Amino acid sequence: LFFQFLCTMEGGIKRLAGFRRSVEGLEHQLHDLLELERSEVTPKLGNLEQAELTVLMAYTTASLCFMGLKAEGLNAAKHPVMSELNRVQKYMVKVKKTAEKLRVERDGRANKVDVEAARRIIEHNIEPTVPQ
Repeated sequence: LFFQFLCTMEGGIKRLAGFRRSVEGLEHQLHDLLELERSEVTPKLGNLEQAELTVLMAYTTASLCFMGLKAEGLNAAKHPVMSELNRVQKYMVKVKKTAEKLRVERDGRANKVDVEAARRIIEHNIEPTVPQ
């Protein structure tokens, strides 16, 4: 029984160390973004990029709160942060669908051929054939 307790404790320590490394890595990745004032960043972004940034920051904040609750041993699944995570995930899906729709529209326009213009260019550049 004592051995099981030690193994469980050792596993918990390893998980806690992994959690700490994950949070430190996340903090490092977000440091530059967190140092900026939102009012400095958003005017330089388009509407879609602003929406992506907003849902990213909301999801990151809620995820960190969720991880903190789990680290304290609380039932995070029943905490209101879980409904916030679900709500933000729905917005993430909406933003992703909008981005995909805009990409398809942009690519579709770029790939359409103006048949009449192509015909004029071809006719202009091809010498008429003279029957022999």
